[in-house]
Amino acid sequence: MGWTFYNSSGQRLTAPSTTIPSQATQAEAEAESNVDKYIPPDLIKNSPGVAKVWISNNATGTTAEASYNVTSTAKAGTGRYTITIATDFSSADYAIVATLQLNWAGFIATPNDTDGNAATAGAFEIGTFTHNNSTDPAYANYEHSAAAFGDQS
Repeated sequence: MGWTFYNSSGQRLTAPSTTIPSQATQAEAEAESNVDKYIPPDLIKNSPGVAKVWISNNATGTTAEASYNVTSTAKAGTGRYTITIATDFSSADYAIVATLQLNWAGFIATPNDTDGNAATAGAFEIGTFTHNNSTDPAYANYEHSAAAFGDQS
């Protein structure tokens, strides 16, 4: 025996739906299609708006303070840090956002390809430097954070 529901006018209402949405596929998560499906935790990483890599790195560049999907971090020189990705992107076409962890102005962090070290599907370089009003930055070691967004293999 089930319940019967009525509204305030005495009209009989139909029972609410108990249909459970189905699981989205990886392709649907990547395309952000079909809003009637849910993305399970193991596929959320495939959503375009989710960071695929992130790192908080110390100034020595050899030890990540916290990270996700990072195999290693290495110092490539003063103020230059190479981040190696555990699960590669599908190409070198992805976005990198980097910041310095400082409380004063005059310093920036940027994905660095000025020395021929352009990002690859499996690694990117961050450069931290002091702005010295010249065309060449004065590289310096600073704590930094970075995140990368894009399509993974």
